[in-house]
Amino acid sequence: MKRVQTKTPFALPTDPVEAAQVAAKFWQAVELPQLAAERACWRFPARLFQCQVHQVRYSTTPARVAWTIVYGQHLGADDHLRHGCGDRDCVRPDHLRRYDGAQLVEAAHALYREGLTRAAIARRLDVSWNWVARHLRWHRPGGRRAA
Repeated sequence: MKRVQTKTPFALPTDPVEAAQVAAKFWQAVELPQLAAERACWRFPARLFQCQVHQVRYSTTPARVAWTIVYGQHLGADDHLRHGCGDRDCVRPDHLRRYDGAQLVEAAHALYREGLTRAAIARRLDVSWNWVARHLRWHRPGGRRAA
């Protein structure tokens, strides 16, 4: 049996029938909110989406599957998805934002050089304070690494 186990990159099968099977298995597991909740999150009950079509097993994060099914865009190793709602279980496509990790790090360094605090950078880039601290640890005054 051929195994495809990746967090990144993820792409749907090229065969339309197999792609439809993967999509159907994914959307069957999604927990939708009540009808009155227009902007509510669509939750996936597990941290990983796993399914098997013929002799191929797919395993990746649910957000990457939702993005690929809805937008049809291949997500590469440097492509990341942020949850605008803050819920890591959410797979609603309009709550997901795609970004390139290298560009985000460059933007954080530029804002840091402008004198913004780490908390202000986190708010501006919609990332956690811990993410900012982890990626800016090499850019201390004097070029020394944080202890």
